[in-house]
Amino acid sequence: MLVTEDRPPLDGLPLDSVLEIWVNMLLWSGLAPTVQHMVHADLTFSESVVLRMLQRTPLNVADVASCISITQSAASRVVDRLVHDGYVSRQENPEDRRQKQLMLTDQGKGLIDRMEEIFVQATRPILKALSSSERDRFRALLVKMVASQGCCP
Repeated sequence: MLVTEDRPPLDGLPLDSVLEIWVNMLLWSGLAPTVQHMVHADLTFSESVVLRMLQRTPLNVADVASCISITQSAASRVVDRLVHDGYVSRQENPEDRRQKQLMLTDQGKGLIDRMEEIFVQATRPILKALSSSERDRFRALLVKMVASQGCCP
């Protein structure tokens, strides 16, 4: 963001405004190369979201439909394509043998890992604005925020 007569300096903005600018900066710098990789992998946005959800926990088709707000038949088509492409496997649900549980395959994990790597690499130049000690403090703050959400691996 450039400081102009129409825009106040960043130092004068409240945290929420700076956070919004920061999130947009991260998204736009990391999103373009990540989407390019998705296109190269012939992956739709819905399929990408399903893979990301499966990264956290196994799901069934009804869960997929609910999470991305589509019909069960549309979710089934998304899942079928992911299974066909080798990114997802269907396994018997140990808690309900009538139901199939969806899980990431090693190939699916590799695809998601690569997309995350692309995003991180594309956004890494943003950190160059920070000194070594500022990067250490920023890292500590990120760890604290991530840990507060229970998202630690």
